[in-house]
Amino acid sequence: MKKIDLSDQFRRLIADSGLSLYRLSRETGIPSTTLQRFVNGERDLTLGKASPLASFFGVELRAK
Repeated sequence: MKKIDLSDQFRRLIADSGLSLYRLSRETGIPSTTLQRFVNGERDLTLGKASPLASFFGVELRAK
């Protein structure tokens, strides 16, 4: 089974949601510029940014 990177999973969730990054920013409290840079692969997410995204999309973050 192929492992999918957490960042890739979030990028897929964001793309599949059909939401604008502006709307996602308003819903999660993450600045839209941060989301844009993440989606474009220019930065990674910190736990502090991944947590609100996980809550928004209804996914659980857990350590291995």
